[in-house]
Parts: sequence; structure tokens; C-alpha cells
Amino acid sequence: MQSTTLRFETQPNFFITADGWGSPASPPVLLLHGGGQTRHSWGDTARFLAQNGWYAIAYDARGHGDSDWDEEANYLADALVGDLRAIVAQLNTKPALIGASMGGITSLILEGESPQPLASAVVLVDIAPKPEQKGIERIFAFMSSHLESGFASLEEAAAAVAAYLPHRTQPTDLSRLEKNLRFRHGRYYWHWDPTMLKMWKNTTPDQQIRHEERLYRAHAHRARRHQRRGE
Repeated sequence: MQSTTLRFETQPNFFITADGWGSPASPPVLLLHGGGQTRHSWGDTARFLAQNGWYAIAYDARGHGDSDWDEEANYLADALVGDLRAIVAQLNTKPALIGASMGGITSLILEGESPQPLASAVVLVDIAPKPEQKGIERIFAFMSSHLESGFASLEEAAAAVAAYLPHRTQPTDLSRLEKNLRFRHGRYYWHWDPTMLKMWKNTTPDQQIRHEERLYRAHAHRARRHQRRGE
């Protein structure tokens, strides 16, 4: 099964790149990756969903992969949610949302803050309204490593990922990893806007608390709405 490349204009002259798997006539499911990843991290999942009757759309968040990078480095939650809302509006029916980490936060805020349901379902992967601070610090440390220097080879990049995720079997085929990197000046670099990480790392404790409170409110609102509907 082959995917089709899609482009969504989420604001004037700002485009999000996606892969569509399966028939566009099937119920849609949007796959949202985590920070520092790309749509290709959902390749196997998207293919499996398409084979089981879904139209699976995996997209690169702004500043990631082949999607546009924001000139003003706006990678806060509201911008990510705005992109998702614009993509949902361009579909023919309510999609299911499957979001990992950053993608899960984006999905929860969109659905939990919308007056009316915009999604048929929300699935959160590796995220909760109050994330573990040590986990956040570990992610930032990994994203910061090799940020400026890059990697001399795909094998070197694979070794860095293996050290970060020692419980995973290191793949022998590095073609998917290559899609998460960009090659320039003879070296491989992560395929996301470096200013994004700098912005995230400058988040103050007060801002983090307000963000967590927002996620709790979004979760509670969605739960109450489902109770009223008898779900």
C-alpha cells in the first residue's frame, strides 16, 4: 500500500504536509506525532489502520519535517491547535484523533475546548494532563544533543536513538530514520526548526502550571460532554 502526499493550508500561505493512507471515502483518522518527530513515525500504524477500513492521515506539525517553519517561531499550543482545527475543517466528517506527546496535547486541547465535538474519538499516547517533569527534561536533553553538530552518518544517528531508547530493538533498515533527518553540508540534522526547542525550554514554571491547568480543564470538559451524551 502506497500513501498519497497531501498539503493543507492552515493559514494564508502556510502549509502542512501529510501522508494519506487508504481510501478518502473511509472514516478519517488523524495521526499527530510528538515533538521532534515527523509524520513518518506513524508509517506502520497508518498502513494498519488503512488496511482495516480507515483513511489514515499522518501530518508533520508546523516546524517539523516537510511542513512550513513559522517565521516568528510560533510553536505554542494555540498555533498547533489552530493548524489541527484548520485540517479538521477541510475533512468531510469528524475524524478520530490519535496523538502522541505533543500531538496528544494538541488533540486534547482542540476537542476539550471546542463548544461542540470536532472529533469522533481522541486517543492519547504517552501523554497526560500533568506530564512527568523528569520525562520532559530527558526529552529536551535528547533533542538538544547534536542540535548544532548533527551526525556524520545515519549509523551515528541510530546509535544516539538507541542510547535514548535502549529498550527498543535497533533497526537494521535506517530508511525511516533518514526521513526524520535532513542532509546538508555533509551531515545529518534533525528535521525540525531549532528555534522551537529554544522557545519550549524558556517556558517558566508559572507558564507550565497554567498549561497543565488548561489540559485538566480540557479533559474535564470533554468528560462532562460525554457524560451528557451518555457515552
